[in-house]
Amino acid sequence: MYRGSNRLGPIFNQLSSSNQNKRGLTDVNKLLNRPYIEVENLSDNDKTINIAGSDNTRNTQENSGVIKSIEIPANCPKPRPYVAHQCSNLCMICVHYDYNQLKDMNILSIPLHYGFMRSIITDKKIKLKKVIYTTPCGCNIDNESRMYKYLKVTGYAISQMTIDLFNFDCMVNPLSSFSVPKVFIRIPDISYEMEFKTISVVNSYNASVPKHIKYIKNRKTTPDINLNIDSKFLCGCDCINNCEDKEKCACWQLTNEGPKNYPNFFKDHDDIGYRFKRLHERVITGIYECNANCKCDKTCLNRVVQEPLKTSLQVFLTENKGWGVRTLADIPKGSFVCTYLGVVRTDDDTENDLKNDCLNWGQYTAELDFIETVEEAKDGYESYVVQPEDESEHNTSSSDYEELSTSSSDDSSDDSNWEIQSEINKMFVSKMSLRNLQDTNTKIDGEHELSKLNTQQKDQSESKSLRRFLDKDLDAYTLDSKVSGNIGRYFNHSCDPNIFIQNVFVDTHDLRFPWVAYFALSNIPAGTELAFDYNYTVGCVKDKKLLCYCGASNCRVRLL
Repeated sequence: MYRGSNRLGPIFNQLSSSNQNKRGLTDVNKLLNRPYIEVENLSDNDKTINIAGSDNTRNTQENSGVIKSIEIPANCPKPRPYVAHQCSNLCMICVHYDYNQLKDMNILSIPLHYGFMRSIITDKKIKLKKVIYTTPCGCNIDNESRMYKYLKVTGYAISQMTIDLFNFDCMVNPLSSFSVPKVFIRIPDISYEMEFKTISVVNSYNASVPKHIKYIKNRKTTPDINLNIDSKFLCGCDCINNCEDKEKCACWQLTNEGPKNYPNFFKDHDDIGYRFKRLHERVITGIYECNANCKCDKTCLNRVVQEPLKTSLQVFLTENKGWGVRTLADIPKGSFVCTYLGVVRTDDDTENDLKNDCLNWGQYTAELDFIETVEEAKDGYESYVVQPEDESEHNTSSSDYEELSTSSSDDSSDDSNWEIQSEINKMFVSKMSLRNLQDTNTKIDGEHELSKLNTQQKDQSESKSLRRFLDKDLDAYTLDSKVSGNIGRYFNHSCDPNIFIQNVFVDTHDLRFPWVAYFALSNIPAGTELAFDYNYTVGCVKDKKLLCYCGASNCRVRLL
């Protein structure tokens, strides 16, 4: 029943005529989780009608769910008593792993359905708790490295039971599950079975549902966007061991190439990018995943964002922020959540639409500003570099880039393609070296002036962006999910976010068109709303003010 319905008057009069009947009807509806009306015994002037889901009950209704513990069925296999042996594929011969049965399971509970047992014990030596997995053959494993070796030896590392199904953080509960009463579920699956995991829509306030969109699993383009996703233009690897050796995998090397020329805090980390399919730190220069041109298996360690949705998510109506997304299971730090999909459009087209629809400013658009983000972060970190006088011998021009691009299409060799892509990456990460050179002073007539060389360099460095080598119009692009999109369009802002955005290259190595992916910034308990920092600048839009309702202790009060 909608708030404000003219049916409330007759119902109120009927209930008021008999206090006994009123209490009975209310109690029954409460018990059955149905909408009900409560009439308080106040004076005639102060009598109020309180409908479940109205303003003064929203705080409880918004999180109208409970966290339950998943029960593993009794007929699931259990670990056998340990007997000294050499692990092999015989260790899991009793486990009949079926990928098609995983749709309704929390990702971290999957191994527990197939012969594994997870325990938390206290290490008396260091007086800390740690997680122990007992395998179907009775072995005890206490870290990801050993677990991966076990899966590899038993043959499951090349199957669907991947290493990201296991977690060794005692703060994460694989059996934790958030559920809401069925009466609040408005749409069973907003993806209409397009995603591997169902995504329900819950509204505990009223009967409204999100505005209908065309749910998509791949980004779309407008006719004027030239997005080349031909695998012949991709650099691929020749790995046959799940891309375990980062030094030998060409795709891993593309990921590692950018940070090598970055600030020192990047160089302190040996493992850049994924670690056992989890990303613990953002890589500003982007991640290059294995692709259709690679010879590795579909479950290799460098394929994460391209895999089907594994996280149990739910769209729900919040009190002040519209529709949001929450997780139905615990998410470990670094886990992939989902991607942001929409229609790729030019920045100018998107801006024109926003001017015509100022009420929904930027509500469902994401900027593909990977190039600008990297250049801004790079700005100033190579201010000590002195360029040689003959710049033509040391700088890559647009014609040089065109030559590289042409040669990449003619040469099908993986090694050659990787070398070409590496050169492009080097050019990309070094492009800002001219922008902030330290001025070399020249004394003329007792006064300090810039030398002619430095003046020329300063002039040439203005508005020098890699985008001019890729796009004549210097147009940035956006992902517009207003009409077509996926679950990623519903994430809200938070000044204290628990997820972050990572640019990933999968079906193209064109720096203008990265995939936009969300990863967990920390361990996220079941039932928690997922939100990231929009990074809006207050006052950047004239006559536009947007208050922030994230509720964080460090809330900035305003978004715009």
